[in-house]
Order: sequence, then C-alpha cells, then structure tokens
Amino acid sequence: MAAVESVFSSAPNATEEGTQKSPSMAGGSDISILTDLDASREDVLDRIQSLKNDLQDWRGKLDTQIKTHRQELGDMKNFLNDEVEQLRSEFQDLKNSLLKQLDESTKLASLISNVPEKAEAVVSDS
Repeated sequence: MAAVESVFSSAPNATEEGTQKSPSMAGGSDISILTDLDASREDVLDRIQSLKNDLQDWRGKLDTQIKTHRQELGDMKNFLNDEVEQLRSEFQDLKNSLLKQLDESTKLASLISNVPEKAEAVVSDS
C-alpha cells in the first residue's frame, strides 16, 4: 500500500503545475455546457410547442371560416335557385299571356276581315 501512496504522491498536483485542469474543474465546464445545451434544447422544444399550438389555432380558425363560407355559399345557392324558379314561372305566365293575346288578336283579325264580306253580302241581299 505504501507503493500506491508513493505513486499518488509523485503525481503532479494541479494547483502546483497550473497547466493541468483538475477533474472537478473540467467536469464543471462540461456541466455548464450540458446545462446550456439543455436550456437551449428546452427553449427550442418550447418554441416548437408554441408553433404547434399556433398552427392548431390557425387550422381551427381556418376550418371555422371554411364552414361559414360554405354555409353562406349554400344559402346563396338556394336563394338563387329560388329566384331562378320564380323567374321561370313568371316567364311561363308571360308566355301564356302573350299566346292568349295572340290567339285573341288572330280571332279578332279574322272577324274584322269577314265584316266587309258580310257587309257586302247584306247589302247585296237587300
């Protein structure tokens, strides 16, 4: 055991040499680097989580807007379909009315064209 002690006592002391780092000093700088890296990692993870939350919020808002716009478009489509049907009905009524007027004017025209012939027949009969 005395031999082991002499080996340890012959090893240069870090404080005596000043050039070698003690294991506790080297471990301290490693620990501070690891602590900095861990803190940096935590910052990055927090930022990623924040971005994920922002993206999730944005998607939710976008989904809400899409649903709202789809509902509005559906309402507009229904309104326009109703308007088109109403216009078709009004045009059909107008067409029927015009056809009826045309038929009546044709009948009147034929009656008027027959009046001179009947007048001549009445005059000739007398």
